[in-house]
Amino acid sequence: MNRIALTHTHSYIHRLNKRKKEKEDRKYERVIERDLVDWNINIIIKNKHIARSLTSIMTAHFFE
Repeated sequence: MNRIALTHTHSYIHRLNKRKKEKEDRKYERVIERDLVDWNINIIIKNKHIARSLTSIMTAHFFE
């Protein structure tokens, strides 16, 4: 009886830990995804600024 209860408790704890780890993994995945999105948006914004400044330089050069 005790042995069955012990193995049952052990597998239950094991399942809980596994579920907890999966939950944490998903949380980290979401954080990484959000960071990647932010990073991509920053790159796009920087590229727009570069494009704008290049355009203004070329326009100024063209009209000189």
